[in-house]
Amino acid sequence: MYGRLIYQIMQILRGALDLEELLHFALQLIAWVRLSRLGVLSGELAFDEHNLPRGVSQITDVFEQLSDVSQTDIFKHDLLGKNSMAFGYVNPAVQHLSVGQLLQALEVLAAANLTDTWQFDDLMAFSNDKASRGFIGLPIEVAELMIALAQISSGDKVYLPFEHGFQLTACAQKKTKQTFSETQVATSFPWLINLLCDLEANIAISDSLEKPAFLDQGRLTQFPVSVSCPPFNARYSQNLADSDRFARFPEATSSGGVLAVRHLLARTKGRIVVAVPNGLLFTPGAERYLRDDVLAKKQVEAVVALPPALLSGSAIQFSLLILRTDITCNDILFVDGSNETLYVKDSRNKATLTGWQSIVEAVVKRETGAFSNLITTEEVVANNSQLQVARYCKTPDDDVVEQILRKYQIKALGELVSIIRPIPLSQADGVVTVSEVAPADFPVYGYVTKSGREIKLTERYINSERSYLRPFDIILTIKGSVGKVAILPENTPENLWVMGQSCIVLRTNEKASSIDPRVIFSFLKSEVGQLQFRSLTTGSAVPHIQVRELEKIRIPIPTAEEGQNIIEKFEKLAVIENAIVQYREEQEQLSKSIWTA
Repeated sequence: MYGRLIYQIMQILRGALDLEELLHFALQLIAWVRLSRLGVLSGELAFDEHNLPRGVSQITDVFEQLSDVSQTDIFKHDLLGKNSMAFGYVNPAVQHLSVGQLLQALEVLAAANLTDTWQFDDLMAFSNDKASRGFIGLPIEVAELMIALAQISSGDKVYLPFEHGFQLTACAQKKTKQTFSETQVATSFPWLINLLCDLEANIAISDSLEKPAFLDQGRLTQFPVSVSCPPFNARYSQNLADSDRFARFPEATSSGGVLAVRHLLARTKGRIVVAVPNGLLFTPGAERYLRDDVLAKKQVEAVVALPPALLSGSAIQFSLLILRTDITCNDILFVDGSNETLYVKDSRNKATLTGWQSIVEAVVKRETGAFSNLITTEEVVANNSQLQVARYCKTPDDDVVEQILRKYQIKALGELVSIIRPIPLSQADGVVTVSEVAPADFPVYGYVTKSGREIKLTERYINSERSYLRPFDIILTIKGSVGKVAILPENTPENLWVMGQSCIVLRTNEKASSIDPRVIFSFLKSEVGQLQFRSLTTGSAVPHIQVRELEKIRIPIPTAEEGQNIIEKFEKLAVIENAIVQYREEQEQLSKSIWTA
């Protein structure tokens, strides 16, 4: 009912305001009329359908008085209280509304039944459909998942910093009325949500990191439960740690993700559920220091990976980190919430988390299952403190890899090859012209037969023995188009070709002299090799593989007879590829010769 009503009001008032301003003012009108109907407002500040305001200025005067908390005599028992901020801002552009528009809107409201509570889910569905920046945030199902994972009791005080769309606050209010939300969004929307949905959320407009609210005699109030979705990829001044009077930040970092987790740890004596960018789970630096610390203290209870494209207008993939500051977590549950059985995609490739209740069930049971795995904290620490779920939850593809690899003796890639990184190029004072072999030059099959652009190398590059590509070098992309692989021919030009900047070179060493590079190349290019690459790929914006992880890729060691068979098949592929290239060149020449002058 409310959705249809607000749409009708917005249609009447359209013209003078943009979409967000229009929605905001319409919600204020509905809240004002509803409070009057419920008897919260009385006297000259209440809506009177028999004496409608004759202009916008009358209404803005009423709203100004409603937002003045000192006017307690106009309320019955001061029931508006903290929610007076719902009327704290009225856009000046409303003055351009005509008297006719205003009266028509008020007549519609006078005839409407506004005593029912507006269900928050319905409000969110409507407001998101109208693309209001005041409401955009987490999908409801993700908010429901996070609150369910928090396992909130009815008497718990729940801390919700970094709020934006207030989905988490509204979902938490279903469990407890004692919610404490912080937001940087200077808007009346949170208090309008309280009034329309009959919520009792405590709300503070503040920066949770730089100026946290809800203090107790100058100290951070402690909460038994905290739930938050901080802004992803936010950056802060590195001076924040030094100037923090609450001593929350041992890392001198600008990473908003690290700082947000540290802030939650400082405010919570119990369970934390926080959405984090996937990079926080595996990258070095301050992120690694944070992971080492929480793992050493055994504070990690679970990690839940979520599918990409859950957020409106973004394909970013993130995870949920569940921390405990009140108990010791000797085991960590990893849950693959990106399992294809747990979500669906629409025609625009946007994901909806349909199986979030199954994720909650898995976390509560804390046992290995179809898409979960319970791992000891010590095992995770031994794995370089890596917390990304893909490291620990097997997929059907992993089973395929295992079935093939168990047939062979296995060695790590790092045992078989030397890994050579590209030297950063600086062509400003380059003196020698060479050709760069980049992913665009990789053939579908066979050897690399051509190089791409010409570049000029500096003295530093020229004097490096590892700079130039050699016969049978394997080139691998580890950034962007991760896993593309090529091999150089025996007649590779000497001191003329160099690798692209997104690549590395795998060069067989003396220890692996019995392993022909064509065998290694053929495996890396195979489906099994590519599956291993995909399992190691991280990063949502720019996919990449860390070299130390690449060294762990398992390579099967075939018998001499099997190895020779692989080489023969590869050489046949190379011959076919060369023939195809020649035919393509002949086609191109024939095509150009048609209809020429």
